[in-house]
Amino acid sequence: MIIEFPKYDFPCRLFDFITEHELEFNNYRDLEKYIRELIMSNNILHIKDGLSNVLYWGYYRIRYGEIRIKRFRDNVSNIQLQAFSDIIKTNLVEPINIKKIGMPQFSGFSFISKILMFSDPTKYVTLDKKIMKLSDLKDTNNPLSKIPYTEKDSSIRISQLSQKYYFEWCGLCSFIANQLQGNKIAADIERGFFKIVEENRINYGRRIISSEIKKYML
Repeated sequence: MIIEFPKYDFPCRLFDFITEHELEFNNYRDLEKYIRELIMSNNILHIKDGLSNVLYWGYYRIRYGEIRIKRFRDNVSNIQLQAFSDIIKTNLVEPINIKKIGMPQFSGFSFISKILMFSDPTKYVTLDKKIMKLSDLKDTNNPLSKIPYTEKDSSIRISQLSQKYYFEWCGLCSFIANQLQGNKIAADIERGFFKIVEENRINYGRRIISSEIKKYML
C-alpha cells in the first residue's frame, strides 16, 4: 500500500537550564542531537539537563510540565544520574534497566521510551498512550496489540513482555523508514503514526501496520 504520513508539527523546542532561556531548533535532527549529547555526557549535570529536556519536550503542550520538571530536578540524586550514565553507554539500554534506577518522573513507558528515542532515534521510538490507540485486537501480528494495556490504565507498565513488543514496534518503525524516500528514520515513522492518531485516522494507521508487519516478519 502507498503510505502517506501527515506532517509532524510538534514544537521543536527545548530549554537551556544554564541561561534559563528556551531554545528553538530548525529541525528535529538538531534537537535530537542536542539531547543525545547531553544524556551521553560524562558530566552528570549535563545528563540532568538532558533528562530535564526529555521532560520539557514531552510536556511542552501540558500545563503541569513545569511542576514535573522541577520535581525531577529537585529530587534526582547524583547516584541515580551516574547509574543512568552507566546504562546509557552500554548495550543494556532497556526500559526495565532504566526504570530500576528509580529516577523521579521516569517510571512508565512514555517517558522512558523518550529517553531511548533520543539516545538513538534511528533505532528507538516513543511509546505512549496515543500510539497505543493503534493496537488492534483483530490483528495478532500488530506488536502494539501484544503490549498489556487498556485505556483505563494510567500508564503503560514496563515489564519483560511489554519491553519485548516495544522493541518489535521499534523494529517495525525502522523497517518502514527504510522503505520510504527522504532519509526517514524510525523516530520519524512513529511521529507520523502519532499525527495519524491525532487526526483520528486510526483505521488507516492500523492498515499500515498490518501491511508492513507482514513484510517485516518475512
